[in-house]
Amino acid sequence: MAGNVAFTGTLISPTDLMAVYIADRAAVGAGTTWNEAFYTLKSSLSIDQAQGAKTETFVDQKAAPINVSYASGSFGFTLRIPDVSNDILGLFYSDIAVTAPTLFESGYTATGYSSQIIPSVKMIKFMYKEWGLVFTHVELVSVWKKTGAESFTLDVTGTVLAGDSAGELADFVALTKTP
Repeated sequence: MAGNVAFTGTLISPTDLMAVYIADRAAVGAGTTWNEAFYTLKSSLSIDQAQGAKTETFVDQKAAPINVSYASGSFGFTLRIPDVSNDILGLFYSDIAVTAPTLFESGYTATGYSSQIIPSVKMIKFMYKEWGLVFTHVELVSVWKKTGAESFTLDVTGTVLAGDSAGELADFVALTKTP
């Protein structure tokens, strides 16, 4: 048996978020310009890939399972955006024409949005220094949040969907800087 061998690979262990980029999935191509459309509150990003269910098949004649299978787990993330400008609202809600804008505050522009949460399918890229993670097919929804003295935020939940031939086959892509 061979002796112990020291680890010689590259250690990549990102701990903080540098930038979040977003693009319409239907329009992504080699020449896509990724936009850093918003900032996120410090330490608000959470990415979680849940362990999939394990199914074991047993028979009476054996103590150990004769078959084990695993289902893929869900993959999602949450983040908080401290910006409720029309540009940000337009990423997550559908514009609705305001039928009587003169009824509202004078000196302001009235922009209507649908009251129901409408999922939007995007590609989203998280970048940390020379490493990145791209979710190629994400359903995003947001909800308003305001507690105490903190800022109004849009709390975003992303569900990572399976890749497909309409955009990218991979569920996610890890980016590393080319030496």
